[in-house]
This record gives sequence, structure tokens and C-alpha cells, in this order.
Amino acid sequence: KQLKPFEVLPRRKDASGASQISSFRFTCHCWFDEEKFVAGTEEGDLLVIENTETKKILRTIHGEGLAISVVQSVARGLLCGGDAGMVSLFERTFDDSTYFRQIRRFAPLHTSRVVDLSVSPKEDNAVVVFANNCMSMMALETLEAQKAELEGNALSTVLPIGFHDDEVTAIDVCIQKPIIVTGSLDKTIRVWNFLRRRVEFVRAFEEEVLSVALHPTGLRLVVGFKSYMRMYNVLSADLHFCTEFPLKSCHEVRFSNGGHAFAAVVAVAAEGRDRVVVEFRLGQEHLGIVALRVAGCVIADLVALGGGGG
Repeated sequence: KQLKPFEVLPRRKDASGASQISSFRFTCHCWFDEEKFVAGTEEGDLLVIENTETKKILRTIHGEGLAISVVQSVARGLLCGGDAGMVSLFERTFDDSTYFRQIRRFAPLHTSRVVDLSVSPKEDNAVVVFANNCMSMMALETLEAQKAELEGNALSTVLPIGFHDDEVTAIDVCIQKPIIVTGSLDKTIRVWNFLRRRVEFVRAFEEEVLSVALHPTGLRLVVGFKSYMRMYNVLSADLHFCTEFPLKSCHEVRFSNGGHAFAAVVAVAAEGRDRVVVEFRLGQEHLGIVALRVAGCVIADLVALGGGGG
């Protein structure tokens, strides 16, 4: 629980005095000039220390009970990470009463603890390493420029490495392309190329992925979540949102062999014993429900409406 700075002399190494701070449990530290350094604690505080004197304490950076696990000095200030995947960027104020000002705090869609931060030589990008073996890259210039609060996936990009770190709940294979899509409870979708034996890209979401269905051409993807179901256009390195369907907790969805329609299974009764198959038809003029089926019997045929109401 103590900090002990050392002074390096030509032929000896002396401790310049142990810090008198003993009420904190220190987890990390870094120097930001020749005389001062910043230390992170399990309590979630950042301490600005000069020699053995505490100049400033920044309390609960990421919230109550969220520890600081890594802190990195950059030209503009500090970059720190900790529990719950939280990352913060601080700007140096050159004011002895404040020292640093927090300009951004966010969680890049990872609930796992941040274990390391690496900043590029030009300090334009930073890579965040998480305890679940995932990595994200973020643009520091974007973090500083954006004033409004943004979601984690708008501020960082999940690097396509490794595997899912939770249960895989959905998988589908493309007919016309050598790609496989997997979804997981870790809130990510991974697009794999089984000929090259690698992950093409990873897309993170705010909810757990329950089901996936690839269009036979590999150009579209339907994803089922707990609160809704969405269709995405599959790009070379990302998924582009196309449309949303008001279906909740869809655990099974599949495209037809021709790709002109897809069907989704949803539970409608208590305890999920009764299930409804909802069929959607894709076309140039409409994308909507054309039939509802329960236990294989059609109970309603509906007219699909286009965007203009026709």
C-alpha cells in the first residue's frame, strides 16, 4: 500500500523516501514529466504525486467501485483504463489546482477489465487490451474532437483476432461465398473466411446475439436480439444497418434457398411453449410480413406494405 520513489545515482540506487499514503491500494503508475507521476488505485482514484507529496486526487474516475488498472502518459495528458472496460482521456491543464481535466469517458462495448494500453508513436491511435483476450483500436483525435457522448462502437473498432469469450448462440454458412458468421452472448458477431482460416472482421453490439441468418449471396445478414431483429448489409470490413423488425427474442431465423424471403421463430405464450413462425419477403418495393404460422398452420395472410404505403 506504499509508493517508494527511487533516485538513480552514478554508483548507487537510493530510495528518496516512501510515500506516506497508505490508505490506497495502488495498481499502476506512469510518469508524465521529470518530477511528477500519476498512480491508479483499486478504489478508482488517480493520484498526482511529486516526490513523496500528493498534489491532487482525482476521485472515482469511472464510477464507484471501478478500479483503475492501467494509466498511460500522452502528449496532451493521460489515458487510463480499468474495470468494466472503461477508458478515459484526460487533458493536462497546467493548473496546479486541477492538473488534469477529463474530456472523454466511455466503455468500448466490453465489460471485461482493461489490462493494457498501447499508444502509437504519433499518438493518433491507441490499442486497448482486455482481460477476455479482445483488443480494440480507437482514434485519439476523434476522442478529443467529439463533444457529444457517443457509444463505444462509434469511438473504437474491435480488432478481428481471437475467438468468442462466451457461449456461441448462432452460426450460419454462406452458400455462394466462403464465409461463416457466428454470434455469441459476448455481444459480438464474427465473420470468418474458412478458406483463409481467419476472422475477416468483428462487430460489437449493445445486446447479446441470439440468432443469425446469411443471405445466399452473403450480402445481407439478419440478426436476432432480445429487444428487436435487424437486417444489415455485409461490407468488406463492417456491417451496415439496413432495417429493423419488431420481433423480440428471436432464437431461430433462416433465409429461403433462393434468398427472396426469410422466416423467424418467436415465442408468444408463457414460458415460450407456443411459437410463431413469421415470414418476411424481400423485394424491390416492399419488405414485410406475408404470413404467420403456428405449428405449421397458416393462421393469417397479410399484405406487405412498402415505404410509401402501397
